[in-house]
Amino acid sequence: MRFRAYKIVDAENNYKKVEIQDIDYLYKLLVQSPKLEEEEDNYAIMYLKKYDMYILGTFVQSYQKILTKFDENNSSKIEIQLNDTKINDKTWLYINCNESIIYIQSKRYPEYLTRGLMIERLQSILGATVGKGIQFLPTEINYTMEEINEIFDNSFVKRIAFKNMCGLELPAGVQLHNPRKELDEAMIESYNVYSKDKLDSMELRSTKGEKLGKNPIAKIGMILAEEYQEVGVFKELDVLEDGQKETVRLRGNDSKIINITKKQQESTSQVYEMILKNNIKGYIDKDE
Repeated sequence: MRFRAYKIVDAENNYKKVEIQDIDYLYKLLVQSPKLEEEEDNYAIMYLKKYDMYILGTFVQSYQKILTKFDENNSSKIEIQLNDTKINDKTWLYINCNESIIYIQSKRYPEYLTRGLMIERLQSILGATVGKGIQFLPTEINYTMEEINEIFDNSFVKRIAFKNMCGLELPAGVQLHNPRKELDEAMIESYNVYSKDKLDSMELRSTKGEKLGKNPIAKIGMILAEEYQEVGVFKELDVLEDGQKETVRLRGNDSKIINITKKQQESTSQVYEMILKNNIKGYIDKDE
């Protein structure tokens, strides 16, 4: 799942970053923030949770869904409009209060709802809550190699690229094959003898429908990237998230990728748990 990163700024004060001094107070204000109305639509931030420096929530918008059916008593193609039905659309979000960055789920919106409209409505709620001219400015975030490894292992990686590999030795005993681990020793020796001093960069692309997470050649690059972080071996990877390609680098990303399965997305509490586990090392749910 992709979460687009935005810096929270005050448009009425030269677009300066809004410093969040009291997380508990902001959380209380958001819990008390009312449902807002726009024509026939309602929207609000709901299901709020506070943990450490993070506030998590779900932005809920109602929208009109027009249902139709064919006239069963007429042989021609005549449709009958049924009663309008209100449906709720949900977007997950979380705020890193120390950095004043809000992460908002990237998704496709139904009917006339759009990302721009959602951002505008969310800004209005947060602005009314803190009494400032709140705006969200797209910002860039960085990943650690540990987070890159998490994406490599758990996401649908279609392309990966490495650089500065020349002269770097593959450590003995690393796991490259799963389940054929008996092939590892020979492949490690072969790489260190025939490729270590002759290969400086590589780019791998998977065939249609396949991913690179278990590919032993891709794992060679990832192990070297982890082992020699000061050299800068990892370059970038492409991952499919919600049917869209996302390029991930160590620095300069506009979104955060968090591995949340379709099953976990059925439960808001599980989504929150995965967000916190991704952002906080050694996370333990204090509510359990």
